[in-house]
Amino acid sequence: MNNDRINDILTPSEKDIYDYILKNNVIKNSSVLAKNLNKSIITIQRGLKKLVDLDLIERIGSNKFGYWKIK
Repeated sequence: MNNDRINDILTPSEKDIYDYILKNNVIKNSSVLAKNLNKSIITIQRGLKKLVDLDLIERIGSNKFGYWKIK
């Protein structure tokens, strides 16, 4: 999916999450994202769910020891 299309379908918060994961290859959990993006954990979790639903990111490994990766 190209960047223009991503910008059209994502909210600014979701785009921030996507960009952060893109720049920081290994993001282990939502609390790291919440802290670094200055957003609530609920906002981060909602954004991650949408990114997964759109098939833009995937979870590698378990919830405890895994990480988020751009597809």
